[in-house]
Amino acid sequence: MHSRRLLFVCSLALSLVIPRILNAGVNDWTNISPPAGDVEQIVFDPVNPQIVYGILSGQLYASLDGAEKWHPVESLSLPQRIRTIAIDPHQSGTIYAAPFEHGIVKSTDFGATWQFMGLATEPVGFVAVHPVKSWMLYAVAGQDIYRSTDRGGSWKAVSRHGEAFMLAFSPANPSVIYAGGFLRSTDEGASWHRIGSGYPYVAVHPQRPDTLVGWVEREVGWSTDGGYSWKSNFQPVVPFINVLVFSPNDPNTLYIGTDYYDGLYRSTDLGATWAPSNAGLSNYYVTSLAWQPGSQSKILAGTGGSGFFMSTDSGASWTASGQGLRQASVTSLAVGGKSGTIYVGTRTAGFFRSRDSGKTWQQINEGLPMTRVREIAIDPANPNLLFALLDDDLFRTTNGGDRWEPQGELFDPGLVVSLPVADPRTPGRWYLTAYYLPGEGPNDAYLLMTNNGGQNWERISNPLPAGAQPLAMSPHDGRLYLLSFEGLYVSYPPLFDWQLSSPLVFLNLVFDPDKQAIILGVTETGEPWRSTDRGGSWSPIELEGRVSALAYARTSTPGLFALGEGGLHYSTDAGSTWQLITRRSVLSSLNTFGGSIQVDPLHPDLVYAVIPSLGGFFVLEHAASLFVPRLALVPGKESTGLALSNRGDREAALTITAFDQSGDLVQGSAIDNPVHVILKPGEQKAMLAPDWFGAGLVSRKVDGWIRIDGAFRTVTGFSSALSADLAILDTAAASHLTSKNWLFPEVDTKRTELRVANPGAEGTDVILELRNAQGELKQRTGRSIPPGGVLAQTTEMLFGSQSSGDDSIWIQSDQPVIGLEYETDGKSYAKVLLSLEPDEDATVLVAPQYAAGPDVQTAVTVVNLDPVPGTVLVQVYGDDGVPRGRERQVTIGGRGKVRIDDPGFFDIDSAQPFTGYARIVSPSVRITGSVSFEDPSQHRFSAALPLVTQGGRELVFSHLVSTPEFFTGLAVLNRGLATAVLTIRVYRPDGGLLAEKQLQLQPGMRRSSLLVEYFPELAGTPLSGGTIQITSSEELAALALFGRYDLDFLSTITAQVLR
Repeated sequence: MHSRRLLFVCSLALSLVIPRILNAGVNDWTNISPPAGDVEQIVFDPVNPQIVYGILSGQLYASLDGAEKWHPVESLSLPQRIRTIAIDPHQSGTIYAAPFEHGIVKSTDFGATWQFMGLATEPVGFVAVHPVKSWMLYAVAGQDIYRSTDRGGSWKAVSRHGEAFMLAFSPANPSVIYAGGFLRSTDEGASWHRIGSGYPYVAVHPQRPDTLVGWVEREVGWSTDGGYSWKSNFQPVVPFINVLVFSPNDPNTLYIGTDYYDGLYRSTDLGATWAPSNAGLSNYYVTSLAWQPGSQSKILAGTGGSGFFMSTDSGASWTASGQGLRQASVTSLAVGGKSGTIYVGTRTAGFFRSRDSGKTWQQINEGLPMTRVREIAIDPANPNLLFALLDDDLFRTTNGGDRWEPQGELFDPGLVVSLPVADPRTPGRWYLTAYYLPGEGPNDAYLLMTNNGGQNWERISNPLPAGAQPLAMSPHDGRLYLLSFEGLYVSYPPLFDWQLSSPLVFLNLVFDPDKQAIILGVTETGEPWRSTDRGGSWSPIELEGRVSALAYARTSTPGLFALGEGGLHYSTDAGSTWQLITRRSVLSSLNTFGGSIQVDPLHPDLVYAVIPSLGGFFVLEHAASLFVPRLALVPGKESTGLALSNRGDREAALTITAFDQSGDLVQGSAIDNPVHVILKPGEQKAMLAPDWFGAGLVSRKVDGWIRIDGAFRTVTGFSSALSADLAILDTAAASHLTSKNWLFPEVDTKRTELRVANPGAEGTDVILELRNAQGELKQRTGRSIPPGGVLAQTTEMLFGSQSSGDDSIWIQSDQPVIGLEYETDGKSYAKVLLSLEPDEDATVLVAPQYAAGPDVQTAVTVVNLDPVPGTVLVQVYGDDGVPRGRERQVTIGGRGKVRIDDPGFFDIDSAQPFTGYARIVSPSVRITGSVSFEDPSQHRFSAALPLVTQGGRELVFSHLVSTPEFFTGLAVLNRGLATAVLTIRVYRPDGGLLAEKQLQLQPGMRRSSLLVEYFPELAGTPLSGGTIQITSSEELAALALFGRYDLDFLSTITAQVLR
């Protein structure tokens, strides 16, 4: 009965964190990896052995049924990558984990929630729990040993000897602990003594406590005197030993798992002789071994690439046990041009094929002698023909991967070939480069060609230029480009007279589908370049961070994607300008340099991504859309406004759709939904919802959200929440960015309303966590959002009476969503704030407006995104860039929040009017936050903005109002290091230029004025619409304020960044 209840509790905990297998996410990545992965650790739950945990490429997985099915453990409070774990031997569900970065975290609910437990500055490589006294924990960090005697509440360094790698307890006397390196403790780790320089990894004989076995690389050694002396007992003919375990049932039997694909070995005579034990293994790279507690014969093996294998006969035979895994180490991909079939190659598990966009996968390795895939290429005219490099050997399939055949016999012995490139104009024709191994032939590289899809190859040119590497071929004129270590060479078949085109060393090239002269490439240093003359000359492309890969989408207006450290970017003008599509939202690691992308030729809105250094295979559905998470209409009381502007040079054909909470179209008499709108270049429209969708909404109560499709980079907008009498008004940007993780920093009252819109074509499950100022979890709940629907609930509906103004709310979903929070007293003020994306982290934040005085007060909220505590420095500046008051240092708990709403905190007199800005610097942790403004009585106005993490050089405000009753104000801050030369332009709604002004701002200086103060010539001219655009030579942070001159309401919005 106890175990049944335990399993139920575990299932409930995991049900909140287990994502489903899903389709592509809108504007964010979804992992659709084949069921494989690199296993780094296996740990069974000692209390309930049916529960087992595994780490694959830093991702924690769990199984509730003895390793039959697996689920990723994903939690808002779990660090993104885990190095090692340990399980409490007496309390099921209590897990200690060491993240890759530093410290130790703890979960007491099977991984649903986690708490930071210390060692904040130490990268921990090993963690253990005392097998009897589970309140005692041990950690190895930097080869030193730390101990906790209060379940991780505090830690003490107990050994500074160094050279400790891992710990092993004596089964007969757990007070005796050995540290591979070699150290020994006889007092439960309170003190340590060096007893030699033995092996770094050690195991204790289960029945003979003085008998130890140690190992390193190819060698296994024995000690029969507790580690004081060692004898090399076995030097197996294997390159490297990864793991060694004893059989718990037979003290004479032990197993080793090896590196470099030599598999598993078993000895039944304490290592005197060894024999392979690989029956059923499809991958001989064995990284981990673990016996199921209490079992006489069940052992689980982890492999480098193919996930888990299970044996129920003590290792005599093995069966795959990887259902649910999504961590395959994918190295390459190819998408069938006509079939849409996806092929992926993996680092150690061979090939997988999917015919349903990654929902299901089939392993296709027939004919392969090995499974280490480097690259794949598919025939654009015949999707059943593929070539692949496995190590340095070339293979071919002519039946879509059903069977592979080696190409090596078609080449001279000792010839090393590159991946072939297809001639898109001549079916069956492929080219490749090749060179001889030293001593096997000439010291030159050559060009080879086949005209029959690889049935035979012939050399067709003189020796190639030195350092010849891959080829690229123009689909327009057949020019061949040779990517060499000495530069880029070009030749035109059939002459093959190679000419140096550029000294740049490119990793890959892509060709504009429409414009023959445009070529783009990425160099070995991650720099993107563009040529507009077929490679004759090159110019750098401005883009944030290093870039790994480029790929074109073949649409009516060809779109170019770039994957790099800054995320995924999109361009419709061959890289001249870019729009960020998604940030670092795959384990926060799609910023990792070295990935590749491809666009589905049948579905050009689908982008696939590979990051070889990480596990997983990712897909994203690109939508040129803007999302407004809140549409609220109450006749005679409340309405929603929408402003849209097109600052581009071409028409924007927009489709604007209103959805209700269930994801259904808002429909009814005199309602036009969706509505199709043409925004001409420069044009701006701003209307209330009934003006957009028809008079039928005037008398209709609606609660939903709005989606704007067709909004390319230069189309911007924002929504407004307002009362019928304009006593209430605030605004929030319409954004194209989605994410699976969001943060709501402003939880001022129980009436704070959270909105989470799901733009995807299938439902999503959302976890919401309420955390206090210290970052401690107060409450956790879950909700489901239907396809196209929106979650709309107050904090009281979600968390009851638990929430307070010191709290923050974190959400996680299994599909990309977008959020917004809305707070109002229902009478005199409203505050609207888009949710903050934790991936938009920073160590420097700016509040471009800070105001104090009798009429206004400012509150700055800073949230620590990391699980470890951190300290931030906060300073207020005047418009002249000179610090005001004094800099303050504030400590924030892990996942915690600090709210500063007293100007006296900075020694600023609240009785005197002051305006300026605030700067927040974090030396150690990632932060985000918001700033809000309100009148001291909290009865007239309230507004909120996100803190600025990154400014821009081309900024837009999609609406303006300037009348005798209403004003628009503009605050501009120079965040750059040099004088900013900026131009402010004001446009009419029809796009005509109304006014223009050039200013200069010194570094750190701010200008804040009304629109009519910037442009006195506009005073007395009523303006009820239009656009403001700012261009600058330096990075700016800017915001606009809209309000009544009597300050009966005030709304704010940050500039939308075009560049």
